[in-house]
Amino acid sequence: MGYLTLSRRPGEKLHLTVAKDADIEALVQSLLTDGITIMCGEVGGGRVRLAIQAPAELKVLRAELLQEDSAASA
Repeated sequence: MGYLTLSRRPGEKLHLTVAKDADIEALVQSLLTDGITIMCGEVGGGRVRLAIQAPAELKVLRAELLQEDSAASA
């Protein structure tokens, strides 16, 4: 299980997707047994701090990085 902490402002998004080289069976088993945990941490200054615990095969990206990645691929 990987662990990521990041801050988000109102309206900002996260994108969860499966890594290209992921072992799908292992991912499904991990999701069935452990799931995904999202914890809200510090709140202030127009931001919330989120801690996300998910299987390593699951990519967690800030939406703006996903958009940059798509633009670079085009």
